[in-house]
Amino acid sequence: MSKAQVMAAFHHTYNQYVSQIGQVFSTESGIETVNMPAGLGEGLIARMRLRDGMEMITSSYRLAEDKVLVFRSAEPAIELTFCLKGRYHFDMQGREIIMMAQECRISIIQEMHAVVELVRDIDTEFLELRMELSLMKQYLESSGLGQGFDIQRWIGQQGYRMVQHPMDAHVERLLHEIRYCDYPLPLRKMMLEGKMLELFAYYLQRYVIESSGKEPAASVLRRDDRERILHARDVLLAHMDQPPSTIEIARIVGLNDYKLKAGFKEVFGTTLFGYLRDQRLEYAMQLLQHGGMNVGEAACAVGYSNPSHFTVAFRKRYGVNPGELVARCSR
Repeated sequence: MSKAQVMAAFHHTYNQYVSQIGQVFSTESGIETVNMPAGLGEGLIARMRLRDGMEMITSSYRLAEDKVLVFRSAEPAIELTFCLKGRYHFDMQGREIIMMAQECRISIIQEMHAVVELVRDIDTEFLELRMELSLMKQYLESSGLGQGFDIQRWIGQQGYRMVQHPMDAHVERLLHEIRYCDYPLPLRKMMLEGKMLELFAYYLQRYVIESSGKEPAASVLRRDDRERILHARDVLLAHMDQPPSTIEIARIVGLNDYKLKAGFKEVFGTTLFGYLRDQRLEYAMQLLQHGGMNVGEAACAVGYSNPSHFTVAFRKRYGVNPGELVARCSR
């Protein structure tokens, strides 16, 4: 096939999927939308093509009944799927996968067959970033990674490879910038394309390139333990200003102290309170940029009793004093 035919086939995959829900409509801004039929639920799915071979899909809906969708693709692609709210289940060629809120999945696909179950009575939001695989290879080659990293070897013989992890504070900040981008078209597409490439670079480096030559470590977690670890994260974030101790969190979520600490490090790649520190600083960044707070107020809001300690931690993470950031934002 010609390059134009390859790109057309890549973009057509979306139409095959959403046509099982309803009719696709195009808007003047070039965004294609599918509204949930009245009998199925409410909400919509929308797709923006950023360029040939790159697209962003957003979903926000609540179903009145369960819906099963069949997804087949022989078009090579790399995808980032972010579950912002709700959950969904799917069967990928005999492998059952559940995706929960605040999780991300990176997928590299040569071909696949999946059965997706959309669950009723749950507010659901997803953001998906898709790139045609030969286009990603071009980016990797132009960056000097074409020879050092073999995508096909990472996928193996099964036709696809997926890695799923909870989102971290850095990713959540980038998603916030994507979801609330107020640039006018076509500058919005330029900005979104840049953020999309940044997210792909981050996930490729962290979960694909760094792990491509390593054997996966043995997990300390049973299947139901993982949900308890996610609950522990939620407990931390709900009490960011006055967090409970590790022992208290372990009691709340029903794990022993060792499994909580080891399991949290396995799932999130950092300790409980390393994760809390990063989340505090990200939230403080938002408060300083958009919340109208001064440095002392932001420090107190995220649990720092000493503004000087907050300033040191903030400067170490972002390379700028919080006071300087406030001054820039107020200009």
